[in-house]
Amino acid sequence: MDGTELRITIMNQLEREELVTRLEALNQAVIKWSAIYHGVGVDKGRSDCALCQKYLNNRRVCADCPVRKKTGLPACDDTPYQEWAIHFILDHWRGDGPYEVSCPECRRLAYKVLKFMYQLYLEEKYGEKKRILAN
Repeated sequence: MDGTELRITIMNQLEREELVTRLEALNQAVIKWSAIYHGVGVDKGRSDCALCQKYLNNRRVCADCPVRKKTGLPACDDTPYQEWAIHFILDHWRGDGPYEVSCPECRRLAYKVLKFMYQLYLEEKYGEKKRILAN
């Protein structure tokens, strides 16, 4: 039995269901950013973010979101996503359409978001001790 199985075994049913849905949302974020990084996906902001869909309420409060829990800030502030969005708006925004990899800097920033989301997924699944070693 690995650490995740042990954690899930001692949880009550509601906690277990919440962990599974949190892991699913994080996994969807990793999949989304992997596609964006590889140039086959786009970012539509909150409308296609599994974490926003799960945690953002009508007051735009994302209190239980794993990103906010990590940073202590709302709306993905002070994360690689904020860097990505600012870069895209300043360098590529045409007033319509989703964000996509348009230059080498976009690719670098998409990778940073992907790595950040994957790190959150690993921490949620295995605990804080699991870290990505490669840069």
